[in-house]
Amino acid sequence: MTDHPMRDAVIRIVKRSDDGHDHCCFCRAETNMLSASQDVPCCNDCSADHLEPQIPTRQQWLDEEMWLRFQSSEKDQPPLKPNYIFRTGKTYSEMIRAGETLPPYRNSLRWQTEQFYLEWLTGLKVGDHFFVLSGYNGENPEILKIEKVTKNQIVAKKKKWSRSTGLLIANPNPLYRMQEVTAQNIKLKNSSGSSRAT
Repeated sequence: MTDHPMRDAVIRIVKRSDDGHDHCCFCRAETNMLSASQDVPCCNDCSADHLEPQIPTRQQWLDEEMWLRFQSSEKDQPPLKPNYIFRTGKTYSEMIRAGETLPPYRNSLRWQTEQFYLEWLTGLKVGDHFFVLSGYNGENPEILKIEKVTKNQIVAKKKKWSRSTGLLIANPNPLYRMQEVTAQNIKLKNSSGSSRAT
């Protein structure tokens, strides 16, 4: 077995001094281990698969955890702090009202998911279908068929989405972002009484 090319940069982890657990900064599995350098949770598997320069700062990790909790409303977590200020200088409510999202730090689970999403977006072609929410508050789920694809845009039902972000060009609120067609959103569309795929 050959030595790791950056053996001196391998993440060193230590056990928490208490009995608590937190979400790993990379995979979000629960762990009682911390990175020695940044004091952020890092499980045994991820410490072996990543390098020290990839560890986020504690502020980045805290922001990510808080953002995910606001979005999911996880009931098994401690009460949320509605006035929590993210590194953008805004609260969650202020960012949502402005149609903004918190950029995930590199190698976080949300960042990894985003990379898969961008690969899917890049591969879309005429005739493919995608799921999207429409209406004032996203109350109308639809499955649309792509009618035209250019270098920068995806066109369906007279609307245009950015091919680099998946956001609706006329209204870049993340609520109206293109999504893959999944069993869950097919069920959502059918339960809403929407029309069949266009």
